[in-house]
Amino acid sequence: GELNMIAVSNPCVLDKTLAPEGYIVVHAYGAGNEPYDIWKGLDRKSKKYQELKEMRAAALWRAVESIIPDARERCVLSM
Repeated sequence: GELNMIAVSNPCVLDKTLAPEGYIVVHAYGAGNEPYDIWKGLDRKSKKYQELKEMRAAALWRAVESIIPDARERCVLSM
């Protein structure tokens, strides 16, 4: 199902050394409701895995962009 509880935080508020000057770390995650079965057996290097990862990340991006509208354009690293 859709992620319905997403937490977004900026750990640099507590420790500014986590990112270079002028940058921050944004941590977003679904709070314990990601089903394992859809990932089971997938090769992390496969196209199917990457497509599923992008699809499942859409809800996370929506949450981040509700706070930082241009977050995707400004993102340096997405994991």
